[in-house]
Amino acid sequence: MVNFCSGFNCISSSDVRKDLSFHKFPLKEKERLQKWVHAVRRKDFKPTSSSTLCSLHFNENDFYSAVVSGKQMLKKSAVPTILNFPNNLTPKIKERRILQREVTATTTAVHHSEICETGTNFVDIGVQTKLAGEELDRTLQDLRRDKRILQQKLIRRDKRVSSMLEMLNLLKNNHLIGDTVEDIFKKQFNSSLPFAFFQNEIANVNNGSNHKSYSEEIREFCLTLHFYSPRAYEFIRQRSTLPDPSTIRRWITTRHCNQWRFLTFGDRR
Repeated sequence: MVNFCSGFNCISSSDVRKDLSFHKFPLKEKERLQKWVHAVRRKDFKPTSSSTLCSLHFNENDFYSAVVSGKQMLKKSAVPTILNFPNNLTPKIKERRILQREVTATTTAVHHSEICETGTNFVDIGVQTKLAGEELDRTLQDLRRDKRILQQKLIRRDKRVSSMLEMLNLLKNNHLIGDTVEDIFKKQFNSSLPFAFFQNEIANVNNGSNHKSYSEEIREFCLTLHFYSPRAYEFIRQRSTLPDPSTIRRWITTRHCNQWRFLTFGDRR
């Protein structure tokens, strides 16, 4: 399971940063949990059993010197203190408040309306800063979600077919095509098919089933493979983004394709 750090402005994950340790929020320790949540400073943040903070947010003396199973062990009293907040947040608000008090204390002859105007400006700055922080927090959450989705897609893509030769060998080893069909594919589809296949995967991996598109070469490949061996086509389709057989039948109807022309190349398996 991949752990993602919940720290403000932190995008550490356990699959990328192998050198870090990830520690769950102390959900059963109410007082300590409040300190952790306060330190994170994320609006409306409610940690769950899967929420973690990486070791970057703790001091060295927050850990035991001993390492258990290759993992740093966090002390029971540890509270995160190292958070990467943007420079335009709390510090600047504090400076404005100090400046506001100094101006109010030293300026005794200022008109009341001018004082009100100064106070209004201070409130505006605070609101803008708060909104900027909330927007940044939402952006980080979106980035973490997109990263997690892409990682899951990459894991699935590792199982997909990467080349024409690998595809044919895979089909032959699973007894889904014979030598005749293999020769047909080698003659009919040139060396550019693997690249076209790869382009097709990249173009369709993020598209829904009703928004996928296929080049003419990929369509020809699908028609040919499905004609000679529907089982072989289904085998490859489960490992790629090739269309459903119903789409192929629609292609045949709309393109006025005579699939019996494939018999000129050899017997159907």
